[in-house]
Amino acid sequence: MTGRDAIDCCWADYMSAIPAGNPIPAHFDAWPFGADGEDELADELAELVVRGIKTATSSLLTSYEDEPRPIEQIGEHSVVLMSTGEPRCVIEMTEVRTLSFDQVDADFSADYGEGERTLAWWREHLGDYYAAEAAAHGRSFSGETPLVCKRFRVVHRCGD
Repeated sequence: MTGRDAIDCCWADYMSAIPAGNPIPAHFDAWPFGADGEDELADELAELVVRGIKTATSSLLTSYEDEPRPIEQIGEHSVVLMSTGEPRCVIEMTEVRTLSFDQVDADFSADYGEGERTLAWWREHLGDYYAAEAAAHGRSFSGETPLVCKRFRVVHRCGD
């Protein structure tokens, strides 16, 4: 089965599992976590999501302008992919808000599910990550830099 066929099969399985009378999502996106070329990280994060450890993520607000793409909305669905394009699960956005880097709190950093799951760890590692990403696009980074902070829940595990 090709990557797109596997994604479509996962989505179809999810759609068939939605109880009658519940709202049917109009569309979905499919993507791996991390940046291009971060295959090991993408796979690690997909597994953290499937296990329910990672329930939050964030992006530089400017990345939406650079690509360009719309900011996710509450209720939107995505198929989380492994680096190989294999679908692992379907997630639903439960919270989307824009905060400055310095406004991110301990609860969000714990829900991020990575590393020590502390605010100190999150600020150190994500600060470095976002500073490098901003610099790659000719932008500066500071504690005032806006992030799109998203929480989500797994609504379907692919292949289950």
